[in-house]
Amino acid sequence: MAKQVVSGSWLKHCKTAEDKELFKQSLQESQSVFRVLIEIIDGKIDQNLKDREKKELYDSPNWALRQADLVGEARAYKIVEDLCRKSLTKP
Repeated sequence: MAKQVVSGSWLKHCKTAEDKELFKQSLQESQSVFRVLIEIIDGKIDQNLKDREKKELYDSPNWALRQADLVGEARAYKIVEDLCRKSLTKP
């Protein structure tokens, strides 16, 4: 049987052991959604990296602010992606 590792972040809102089990079941039933979401996020991260490397942005007086924004955006994508990956069933 496949093993599911559930991050504590997913379960913080659960008040009882029964709530946790019901929510774990819901996560298990959402495996295909997590896989699609990971693909979407991977595309967003790739585009974010391309945006950070655009040479035409170097001449912008707001270049540093734009770079900081893009780095923060990538970090947020990676946090969500990590939560999704940790929720996938392990063989």
